[in-house]
Amino acid sequence: EAARSVFPGSRIVVLFEPHRPSRVAAHRPAFIRELGFADTVVLAPTYGAFEAAAPSSEGTRDPRTGFGIGAGLRRKGIDAVETGSIDGCCLVSMR
Repeated sequence: EAARSVFPGSRIVVLFEPHRPSRVAAHRPAFIRELGFADTVVLAPTYGAFEAAAPSSEGTRDPRTGFGIGAGLRRKGIDAVETGSIDGCCLVSMR
């Protein structure tokens, strides 16, 4: 919301690198809600920070999926792209 108020009428692109699988799993609905204000969300793989990948509520253990964040955003009609690396985020955001 803040970005839209500062840049009205502009396309809002968010580059997001989730940290810690446990945090992503615990707060996935809030991440989807807040990131849903963007036009496009580019998701980097989840940074483990010494945690092993835990299954999301959707059963996936793949950190590249953002533990369901991308799927949740797409269900809301948001353009969400998962990348295989943090470097991939920059390439996708420039498309």
